[in-house]
Amino acid sequence: MYIPGLISILAGFFLLNRLRDTPQSLGLPNIERHRNEESVSKKDSEHMDKQLSFKEILLKYVLNNSYIWILAISSIFIYVIRTALNDWTPIFLMEARNFSYLSASSCVMWFEIGGGVGMLAAGWLSDKVWGGRRGPANFFFALGMFATLAIFWYYPQTSLLWNGFIVAMIGFFLFGPQMLIGLAAAELSHKNATGTATGFAGWFAYLGAAVAGYPLGVAIEKFGWQGFFVMIVACGFLATMSFIPLWSAGAKKSKQSEEEDVNAQTSS
Repeated sequence: MYIPGLISILAGFFLLNRLRDTPQSLGLPNIERHRNEESVSKKDSEHMDKQLSFKEILLKYVLNNSYIWILAISSIFIYVIRTALNDWTPIFLMEARNFSYLSASSCVMWFEIGGGVGMLAAGWLSDKVWGGRRGPANFFFALGMFATLAIFWYYPQTSLLWNGFIVAMIGFFLFGPQMLIGLAAAELSHKNATGTATGFAGWFAYLGAAVAGYPLGVAIEKFGWQGFFVMIVACGFLATMSFIPLWSAGAKKSKQSEEEDVNAQTSS
C-alpha cells in the first residue's frame, strides 16, 4: 500500500506543476479562433475570451443547470452500489455462500475487470451508437446493473464461476454510468464551467460512498443481507429512473447553450 500511495503523491506534485488553466490564461487564443472556424465571428471570439468568475460559473452554469443536478443525484445512487459491492461482497460471499477468503476476493477482482471493460464499452457506444449523447448509454447500462443486481440476489449459487461472472457483469454495467456521469456533466455545462460541474457531481458521488459505509452496516446488522440487497437494488432502480430525463441531452445541447450565451453577451 505504501508504494501506490507514494506514486500517487509524486503524480499529484507533477500535475500541480504541469497542469494549466484555459489557453486564454496563458495569453493564447481560444480554440475557436485558433482553428479559424468560420462560424465564430471576431466579436463572438472576443466574448469567448472573457474569463468567468467562480461565482458566475457556480451560480449560473452549475447550480442553475437542472441537468447537473440530475447527474449529481444519480451519482449518489451509483456510488452507493459501487462502494457497497467493493466493501461488502467478500464478506457476503464468505458468510452467505460459504466461500473462502481467497475465492471471495477473486470475485471482487472480476468486479473491477468487468468495470474497466464496461467503461470502454459505454464510452464507445455513446459515441458511435447514440451520437455523443450519454443519456441513452447511462440508462441502458443502469438498467443492466439493476437486472444483474437482482439476479445476484434472487438466484443464489455456490459456484465460484457463476458468482465471478455475475459480479463481473455488475461491474461492467455499473462502471459505465460511473464514468459517463462526469463526462456528461462536463458536456452539459458551459465550457468554462466543466471542472466545476464535474467536481459538483463528484462531491455528491462521495456522499453516496459515505452512505455505503455505516448506514449499510446498520442495515445488515438489523435486517441481514436481505436489508443490504433491498437498499442497493433500490438504488439501482432509482439510478435507472434518474437517467430518463437526460435521454435527449448531449454534446449538441451544450454547444447550443454556449452559442446562445455568446449571442446574449453580444446583444448586451
